[in-house]
Formats: sequence, structure tokens, C-alpha cells
Amino acid sequence: MGTAAHEKPAGVSSIELFFDLVFVFVITQVTQLVEHAHGALDFLRALLVLVPIWWMYAGYAWLTNNVRVTWQMRLVLIAAMAGFLTMALAIPLVD
Repeated sequence: MGTAAHEKPAGVSSIELFFDLVFVFVITQVTQLVEHAHGALDFLRALLVLVPIWWMYAGYAWLTNNVRVTWQMRLVLIAAMAGFLTMALAIPLVD
């Protein structure tokens, strides 16, 4: 099940790496919610934040793997990442 010696491994584009970096930032924001949780309700709130984030990440990961990336699609992906980043910045921290 290995790759043939003459095949080049599939590379990762800069836009995919940037999207992964944004996702890591989102996860750190959710981690802050969990770290400052004081009870079961705070953990439930963190889970309710994590579920749509994970669903969005899975959708965009599927999209970037199954759609040919043209310059128009790059603009759509950058706009999606901007929305993702804005959502991460809007996650409230619990004190």
C-alpha cells in the first residue's frame, strides 16, 4: 500500500497551512474556556462552542480536498478563514 518510487508526494498549499493555523488558534480559545471552567455548565458551554467549530473545520477540510483550488476558490477560502478567525476572537473567556 506504499507509493511508487516515481510518484511525488502530494504537497500542501500555503492556504491550507494558513487555514490549519487559524483552526489551531480557535482550539486554543476553546481550551481557555475549558481551563477556566468552574462547573459542569461551563464545560457544557465549551462543548457547545467546540461542536460547530469542529463541524466547520471538517467541512472546509473536505472542501479543500475535493474542489480544484482556483483563484476564485482561494478568495472564498480566505473569506471563510476570516470568518473563522473572527469567530475565534469572539469566544468569551470565563474569569
